[in-house]
Amino acid sequence: MPSKNMSITFKDEDGKAWKCKWLCEARSRQKIFVSGGWAPFVRAHNLKIDDVCIFELIDVKVFEFKVHIFKK
Repeated sequence: MPSKNMSITFKDEDGKAWKCKWLCEARSRQKIFVSGGWAPFVRAHNLKIDDVCIFELIDVKVFEFKVHIFKK
């Protein structure tokens, strides 16, 4: 996985894409945060606490992930 800040793409099971920001914690690079696009993805899929998302890396060159959603 990338150890630097960069743009990534999440795709839902219908193929719709959301651009997000992949942010690494500055000192250790061991903590990862997703920002700048995650909130619209959450709203579009009506995600709630206890829903599960599995991120499948489908293109390592551009860091594109397919997101599999399992609702509670």
